[in-house]
Amino acid sequence: MYCVRGNHDDYVIRFKTYENLHGADHMEPKKSKLPEGDVADPMKFKDEHADMARNLTREDYDYLVQCPMVIDLPFLNARVVHGGLDPNISDFSQNDPHTVFNIRDIKNHIPTNDDDKGEHWTDDYSAAQKKSSSPSTKVYYGHDASRGLDLQNITFGLDSKCVYGGDLTAMNIRTHWYTQVKCDKYSD
Repeated sequence: MYCVRGNHDDYVIRFKTYENLHGADHMEPKKSKLPEGDVADPMKFKDEHADMARNLTREDYDYLVQCPMVIDLPFLNARVVHGGLDPNISDFSQNDPHTVFNIRDIKNHIPTNDDDKGEHWTDDYSAAQKKSSSPSTKVYYGHDASRGLDLQNITFGLDSKCVYGGDLTAMNIRTHWYTQVKCDKYSD
């Protein structure tokens, strides 16, 4: 079974890695930041992900750690990511983790994790792929519940708001047939 790492998975991994190295008793005070240096998304020990990390088993941690940021499927000319890819970077492997986990829009050629703060990253990605001499690489992604199911020619947004009481969507990437299951509301 394949999975890609998402932003929430990564938050839990970061806290659990710190706990594994320093112990749970060093995850204080709650208002202090996780000492990671200069990161795009600093977190505090009071974050709910720190509590999840404390309850994570070694087996769960090992599973999450092995999940890649990008699953490249060259035999299908496709990639699977959690959030998306920066279309300004021609070598997808050079995308930084924060972008891959969180991108929603592009504003002034800079990825942003906010909706309505520029153009949807998929617009720029599709335009860049049209200019490329190689065949377009399809991208399958989630993370963007506010847009809902967003199926384009080469980008396939499958976040259909499950956590908010919407649907869970699964797609066969060979045929592009998809199915949905109604979900109970988990979050506001």
